[in-house]
Amino acid sequence: MLKKIVIGVVGFIFGFCMTVIAAEPKISMNIKYEDCYEYSTLTCKNQTNGSIMWSKTLDALPATELTRSQYLGINNGYAYVLHGGTILLLDPQTGAVKKENSDFGGASASWIFSSSGKLYMCGYYGPDFYVIDKDGKTVSRIETINDKYYWPESMKFTTGNNLILTYGAKDGSGEGSYPVEFDVTKYFGTVEK
Repeated sequence: MLKKIVIGVVGFIFGFCMTVIAAEPKISMNIKYEDCYEYSTLTCKNQTNGSIMWSKTLDALPATELTRSQYLGINNGYAYVLHGGTILLLDPQTGAVKKENSDFGGASASWIFSSSGKLYMCGYYGPDFYVIDKDGKTVSRIETINDKYYWPESMKFTTGNNLILTYGAKDGSGEGSYPVEFDVTKYFGTVEK
C-alpha cells in the first residue's frame, strides 16, 4: 500500500512538473509595414511542444523611421512590450494586458533588466534614461543625460550603480560609438516629461 502511495505521489509531482515546464512561454513579435503603418503581432508558443498558446495583434501605428513596437522580454512574471511609446506588461501565459505605463514615449529602444527587477531603457531620439519598477511605475525619466551626445544605442551595467549608455553621435565628432558612464541613483525620482 505504501509503495502505491509513493508511486502515486511521485507520478503526481512528475506530471505537475511536466505541465509547468510544458507551459513555459516563448514569445516573439512579428512586425510588418504596409500602407505607411506598422503592424505588430505577438505570438506565444509552448517551448516544449511548439503549440501556440496565444497570439495578439496590437493596434496599428503610423510608420516612422524608428521601430515603434518591441518585445522586451519576460521579467517579474510579466511579458514586457513597448508599443507606441507605452510599456505594456502582459500575462505571459494568456497575453492579457495587466498594466500599462505611457511615460516612456520613445521608440527604437535599448533596454536592460536589473537584478532588482527594474527595467532600464533609452530611446533613439529620447529619453536617454528611463526606469520603471517591477510594478510598472515610473522611477525616473530623463530626456537628456548629456546634451553633447545623441542617439543612445545601448546600455549595460558596470560596477555598483553605474550604467554605461552608448551613444551613436557626439557634437563635433560625428557618428561613432561614445560610451558615457554614470551613477543611475543620481537620477532616481526625477521625472521629466
